[in-house]
Amino acid sequence: PPPPPHPPTPTPTPTPTPEILFLEDYFKEPFTFDGPKSYKSSVNINMPDSTVKIINLQPFDCEIKVTPKAIKTSCDIKAESKTGVR
Repeated sequence: PPPPPHPPTPTPTPTPTPEILFLEDYFKEPFTFDGPKSYKSSVNINMPDSTVKIINLQPFDCEIKVTPKAIKTSCDIKAESKTGVR
């Protein structure tokens, strides 16, 4: 009798490659992106002595991701006490 057939050689899984996105393919209307900004540039904090301390907020170390339907950002926030209280 003939020898049994060999099992098929496994096909290697292709390594994924990064995809290049062209924004003009997804955003047909012109737009501006002033990008990443805080919702607020400062926050007022009520202190126990009834004064209000002002804390300035500044985004930094931002990461921007472009997806087919959105531009997504994430940032760390630097908070500094503004001079003086009111």
